[in-house]
Amino acid sequence: MTWRTPLEPVPAEERAPLDQGGGRAITWFLIVVALVLSVSFFYFTRHTHADHAADSLAEAAASADSAAIAVGDAARNAAAALPRNR
Repeated sequence: MTWRTPLEPVPAEERAPLDQGGGRAITWFLIVVALVLSVSFFYFTRHTHADHAADSLAEAAASADSAAIAVGDAARNAAAALPRNR
């Protein structure tokens, strides 16, 4: 090996050989990692869908309960406003 300036080209026999097949292994590795991450994400967030349905049901029940209370309060106020004829 001889000393060269940075702009002087390196002869072909002194260059490192290029690896032609390494890109495929990395590509498959990245595809497998992405697949594992996506499956695990949906597996771990699966229970939140069931919780969302339960929350919606509880919210609907609470809404019906508050509507019934509001109707009861309105009926009580209307009955209190009626004149008593006794």
